[in-house]
Amino acid sequence: MQKVFTITGNLLAETTSRFDMPKIGQTVRAIGSSKFQVGGKGVNVARTLASLDVNCSAIIFPAGFVGQKCLDFLSRENFDVISISIDGETREGLVCVDSNGKQTTFLGSDLPIPQNAFETCLKKIDAQIKSDDILALCGSFPNWQTSYAQKLSKLCEEKNAHFCVDTYGTPLNDVVDYHCDFLKFNKSELLSYLASKGENVDCYSQEIFEFARNKYFSKAKIFAITDGANATFVSDKNDTIKIVPQKIENEISATGCGDALFGVAISEIFIKKSSLKKSFELASKYASLTAQCEETAVLSQDKIKTIF
Repeated sequence: MQKVFTITGNLLAETTSRFDMPKIGQTVRAIGSSKFQVGGKGVNVARTLASLDVNCSAIIFPAGFVGQKCLDFLSRENFDVISISIDGETREGLVCVDSNGKQTTFLGSDLPIPQNAFETCLKKIDAQIKSDDILALCGSFPNWQTSYAQKLSKLCEEKNAHFCVDTYGTPLNDVVDYHCDFLKFNKSELLSYLASKGENVDCYSQEIFEFARNKYFSKAKIFAITDGANATFVSDKNDTIKIVPQKIENEISATGCGDALFGVAISEIFIKKSSLKKSFELASKYASLTAQCEETAVLSQDKIKTIF
C-alpha cells in the first residue's frame, strides 16, 4: 500500500475559545470550554489524507512540555507520527471565535529546527519510504538550509518516490532548483516570488501563471497556484487547466483550506491516478467545504460522501 509522509517544520499547539470580542486594550474571558488541537501544515495534510483512508505519517519536531502535549493529542489521530524531539517549546496559537462564528487566529513565534534534527528526519524517511510512496514538504521550516531541498529531492529520486511541495519563502527559492513531482502554493506567494526576481507584475492572470511556470518553475512536473475563492491554475507542462472553486455560502474559517486541497490532490494524482482536471475539481470542492466548518482541513464522512 502506498504511503504519504508529510513534513511539518512548524508544529502548532492550538487552542480555540469563544469570546465576545473586546475593543483593543480590553480584557475578556472565554465563553464556555476551550478546545485544543494540533496544527501545522503537514499535520493538516495528514489529517485530510486520513479522512480519505490514505496511509500516512506526519513527521513533526515537538519541543518541551507543549510538544509532549501535541504528541499525546496526535496519538489519538488516525495517522502515524514520526517524532524528532528538539529543545525549546513548541509554538502555541489561539483561535478566537466571535458570536457569528468567525475565527481570528494569533500565532506564537516560530521555533528553529536544528540541522541535526533535519538529518535525523532524513534518516527516518530513508528507512521507511518505498518506491511509489509520496514525500510532502508542507509549509514553513524555521532555520531552513539551502542544502535541504537537494537532499529531499535526491532521497525521493533514489527511492523512486514522489516529491510534493507546498511551501514559500526560503524553502521555495531552493526547491525550484530541483525536480519535484508536484509544486503548489498560492497567488500572493507567487507575486512575492516574482517581485523578488525583479519581475514587474501589477496584476495576476493565466498569462502570468504560464510565464512564471515556464521561466521559474519548469522543474516541477505538476505546478499549481491557488487563489482562495478565485480560480486555481494547474499545469502538467502540456496544458493549463483552470478550476473555479464552488461558492462558499457561509465561511467560518479559511485556515487549512490550502492544506486540504493539497492532501486531496496528492491522493487523487498519485494514489488513485485520476486525471489532473478531476483531481483538482475534487480537491477544490473538498477545500471549499472545509471553509464552512469549524474543523481544520478535514470533513465529516457524510460530507466526504457528497464529493467522491
